[in-house]
Amino acid sequence: MLCLSFLCVTNLFAQHSSIVFNFNDVHVGRNVSLLYKFNKSKHQPYLGIKYHINSLVHDNQNNVHKNRFYAFNFWQHFGIQGGYNYKYPLNDNVNLIGFYDNQLTFSGSRSEAIFPVAIGDNGEVLYILDVIEFKEIKAMEQNFGLGLEVDLTYNLFLDLKFGGGIAYIWDIPFEYAPGRFFASDRHTWEFSTLFTVGLGIKLNNK
Repeated sequence: MLCLSFLCVTNLFAQHSSIVFNFNDVHVGRNVSLLYKFNKSKHQPYLGIKYHINSLVHDNQNNVHKNRFYAFNFWQHFGIQGGYNYKYPLNDNVNLIGFYDNQLTFSGSRSEAIFPVAIGDNGEVLYILDVIEFKEIKAMEQNFGLGLEVDLTYNLFLDLKFGGGIAYIWDIPFEYAPGRFFASDRHTWEFSTLFTVGLGIKLNNK
């Protein structure tokens, strides 16, 4: 009886669910994610894992955390993504999506900037490369926005999303900004944005 109940529940979820592969451009950097989405009706909760893509930032814009998260080991690449879609049909193939998205990142931080420091005897400007690294910082990005879900075939669909919100960042090393954070108050928040493009497959379209 227990096995029969389990099979019924499994079949119910399989009939109304999707697997979605996303590319996300968020406040702390870029990542790809693999999500399980329950899409029986207009209400679509989803949950999965994400993989942070390391990139080096070269600027002098005084950004503190934007695009600066950097994984220093295998496990720091991985995080959690979850959220909720509300689907409103525009026609048979296109749905308007209102969404809430939450992404958790546990990673390091790395940035590079080039600053002029002196002028040589021949008038040539001399620069210094400033590299700042911290081994572990945590972030929770909460974004709201709109998007489109477009059916490409019977089982394949395209997801496009754009939104904004707040990135809450904590466990910031004291050395990151010693004049700003106290030892017991090492957290901050910044305005965030999100852009997502994804490809999904419906596990059962009946």
